[in-house]
Amino acid sequence: MALQEYKRKRNFKETPEPRGRVGKKGAIYVIQKHDATRLHYDLRLQLDGVLKSWAVPKGPSLDPHEKRLAVEVEDHPIDYATFEGVIPKGYGAGEVIVWDYGTWAPAAGHDPRKDLKKGRLDFEIRGEKLHGRWMLVRTRSQGGKPQWLLMKRTDSDAKKESDYDVTEEEKESVLSGRRLARDSGEAPIQVKHTKRTAKKPAAKSKKLPIDFVEPELALLENNPPEGDEWIHEMKFDGYRTLAQLENGDVTLLTRKGLNWTQKYKPIQKELEKLPVENALLDGEIVVLDEKGRSNFQLLQENIKSRKMPFIYYVFDLLALDGEDLRDQPLLERKKKLKSLLDKNKLPSIRYSEHWTVAGEEVLDQCCHLGLEGVVSKDKTKPYVSGRNGDWIKSKCGMGQEFVIIGYTRPGGRRVGFGSLLLGAYDDSDELIYTGHVGTGFSQATLQDLITKFKPLKTKKSPVNQKVPEADEVQWLKPQLVAEVHFLNFTREGILRHASFAGLRLDKPAREVKLDLLAKPTSSKKKAEAKKSVKKTKAAKSTLKLSNPTKVLIPQANVTKQEIAEYYLAVAKWMLPHVVDRPLALVRCPDGISKECFFQKSLHDAKIHEVFEEKRKGQKGKSENVIYIESAEGLLGLTQMGVLEIHTWQTHRDNFLNPDQLIFDLDPGPGVNWKQIANAALDLKELLSQLKLQSFLKTSGGKGLHIHVPIEPAQGWDEFKAFANAMARYMAEKNPKLYLAVMSKSKRQKKIFIDYLRNGYGATAIVAYGLRARAEAGLAIPIDWDEIHDVKPDGFTIKNYQKTILNRKKDPWARYFKVKQRLPFDELEEMD
Repeated sequence: MALQEYKRKRNFKETPEPRGRVGKKGAIYVIQKHDATRLHYDLRLQLDGVLKSWAVPKGPSLDPHEKRLAVEVEDHPIDYATFEGVIPKGYGAGEVIVWDYGTWAPAAGHDPRKDLKKGRLDFEIRGEKLHGRWMLVRTRSQGGKPQWLLMKRTDSDAKKESDYDVTEEEKESVLSGRRLARDSGEAPIQVKHTKRTAKKPAAKSKKLPIDFVEPELALLENNPPEGDEWIHEMKFDGYRTLAQLENGDVTLLTRKGLNWTQKYKPIQKELEKLPVENALLDGEIVVLDEKGRSNFQLLQENIKSRKMPFIYYVFDLLALDGEDLRDQPLLERKKKLKSLLDKNKLPSIRYSEHWTVAGEEVLDQCCHLGLEGVVSKDKTKPYVSGRNGDWIKSKCGMGQEFVIIGYTRPGGRRVGFGSLLLGAYDDSDELIYTGHVGTGFSQATLQDLITKFKPLKTKKSPVNQKVPEADEVQWLKPQLVAEVHFLNFTREGILRHASFAGLRLDKPAREVKLDLLAKPTSSKKKAEAKKSVKKTKAAKSTLKLSNPTKVLIPQANVTKQEIAEYYLAVAKWMLPHVVDRPLALVRCPDGISKECFFQKSLHDAKIHEVFEEKRKGQKGKSENVIYIESAEGLLGLTQMGVLEIHTWQTHRDNFLNPDQLIFDLDPGPGVNWKQIANAALDLKELLSQLKLQSFLKTSGGKGLHIHVPIEPAQGWDEFKAFANAMARYMAEKNPKLYLAVMSKSKRQKKIFIDYLRNGYGATAIVAYGLRARAEAGLAIPIDWDEIHDVKPDGFTIKNYQKTILNRKKDPWARYFKVKQRLPFDELEEMD
C-alpha cells in the first residue's frame, strides 16, 4: 500500500499524527493501544520502509490456544511507531499510547514478503511486554479488508490466559509510562499539532526532557554479527555511566541509577564546560594503563587514590537541548554526539569511535592489542532500554562476575588473606561454589578488601557443597561481587587460572548467575547413543518415501530415493558423528533449483524419527535442538527435503561443552589443490606439536576439514579462543598464504583458516554428509596418506559405491578412542 492510503485518509492540519514518509531498513515492532469508537490494539511491523499494520480488537494473548482477529489496515509511516496523543474526529478518533515496542524478525530462512503474500507469517517478537514466536494467518476478506488471526506459538514465553492476561496486567505505555484515560482516570495525552510553516525555530528547552533512563545493554555472542547495518565499537573495561547535564549541573549515574558524581569529580567538572542547556550522555568511565588500554582494577584503585586521570568514553547521546533523541537511528545520534564533542574539546571526555569493516576483523585486532573485545550495534535502530539484540558484545577472553563467599589465611609475605572463595547462583537460584582466586591483588586492594570483609564475617558456609580446606576458611555473607578473569572451567566446574580484576560495586550479588559452568557428560546418555548406533549396522528402512523419484539435484540427476539409499549404505560410519548432536538443516523441498533455506528448529513439524527439544544455552538463552537417534532419522530428514546436515560441535546431553574442534580450510581465488593439501599438513603438524591427534575429511566442496576430538571439559568461549589462536598463529607464520580473518577483499591466492565453526551455535557439515550443490559432492573422511591422491570433487553420491563402500578400512576408526584436552599452557608457550 505504501503511504498513499494513509495520507488520503488524514488531514494533517487537524491531526497530530505524523505525515511521515517511507523510511530506511529496520525491524521495528510496536503495538499501540487505541481508545477509538471501540478499544483495540494496533500491531505494526516494519517492512520495506513502512509499518505493516493490523487492528486487533481484543489485543494479543500469550495463550497459544487463543486466536485473535487481526484486521489488516493501511501501511503507516515509520515515525508513527512512537506516536502518542489524541486523534481528533474524522478518522480513528481517540487516545493512543505505545503499549509495547521492540524489534521483530521473520522465521529463519523465510522471506516475510512471500509469507505475507501467501497469507501465513511466522515471526519472532523482541518487545518489552511480548516475546517469542507468533503467527499471523490470513482467513478471508470482509468489506475489502483482509482478516487475519494472530496467535502465540508454543514456546517458553507462552502462558495460559487464565494464569496471565497480558492486556489486563500490562496497561502502561512503554515510552511514557502513562495509561489511557479510561484506565487511569486522568486527562488524555494532548499532542499539539505544529504546522510545517512555522516561522520561528523552537526555542531551546532548559529542562532535560527525560530523567534517568535504564541503559541499553548488549547480548553476549561468540561472534560479531555480519551485515552492512552493523557498526563496531571497542568494548571498555570500566563502569557504565549516564551523565545528566541540566542548567549547568552534572549528575553521573550508574546503570542502576545510583548517583556516583562524587566518585568522578574530575569528569563532572569537565562536563560542566559543555555549552548545552541540557543533555543526556551514555558512556563508560575508565582508567587507562601504560599501553592505553582500559583496566578495571586500576579504575577501582583510582576511585580512592585519584592518582590517575579518569576518562569518560561517550558512545551515545540520548537527549540534547530539550529534544529526546532516543527514537532517532543510532548513526544520527552518534553524528550529533561527535559534532558536540569535536566542537568542545575536553581532555577527559572522548568520543567512542566506530568501524564499519567486518566485525570479526575488528575483534581480531582488539584481541591482538589485548583489549576487552567488541560491541556491535545496529546503526539503524533507536535506543531501547534493556537487552533486545540491537547491541551484541563479543569478548576476547573469559571474564565473569562471582560472589565472594569467603577467604583463606595469608601465606608467605602476604598480609590480609591468601585467596578468595567464589560462588554464583545456578538456574534454581542456589549459590554454588566455583573455586578460588589468589592472584591479581595489589597491596592496596588487599587492605581495602579486608576492611570490607569485617562486617560480613559469618561462621556458616553460604554454599551447600563440600569446599576444600573448609576448616581454614573464613566464611563471608554473600554480598560482595568480584570481577574475575580466567582461562576456563574444569570438568567439575571449578575455575582454572583465575585472576582478580576488581570489585563490582554496581551489581547486586543476587544477580550473579552462573553462565559458563562446565557439566560432566551423562554416561547414561552416552550409553543410549552407542546403543542406537549399534542397532544401525545393518540399516534397513521402515519408512516409505513419498515421491521417491523426485529429482532434488537436477544437475547430477539425484533423486530422493538415491539419497535415502546412500544414507542407509554409510549409516554404520556416519551415525556416530550425527546421533544426539544438535543439527542445523539445509532444506530444499523442491530441489536446489528452487528455494532452499537453513533451519535449526522444526517449527512444530512432525518428522519421522526426527526429534526436537529445548536446551538451556549460554546466558540462560533457550535453544531449540533438532536431533536424531538412528538411521531412520536420516531417512526422515531425506523425506522432508533435507540436502545438507550440519552439526554443532557438541552433544545435546552436554550442550555447553563442545567435544570436537573443526578447522575449515577455505581457499580463495587462485589457490590450487596442492596448496590446500599442504595447508592441511601444516595444520596437522602444528596440532602434533601440541600433542593433539587430528583427522581429515573433504568438505564436499573446494576445501578440506580437519577434525580434532576433544574431551568435553571446556566452555564455548575458550574453545573458540583456542581455535582462533591456532588460526592466527598459522597466519602470522605464513601471511602470504594464510588468513585468520574472513575479509573477502584479502582472499585472493590465500587460504582462510576458518576457526568460526567452533563458536556457540556454529555448525559444520557432518562426516559423510551430502552437499546441496550441482556436483552432489560428499564430505568424506580420508586418511592423511591419501591427501595428495584425492580431488576436491572426488567423492559424489554417484560414485560412492566405488569410492567409499569398497574401502578396506575406515580412516576414522580411532576417532572416538582418542582422549585429549585443549593444551592451553602449551599453546601459550608456543606463542
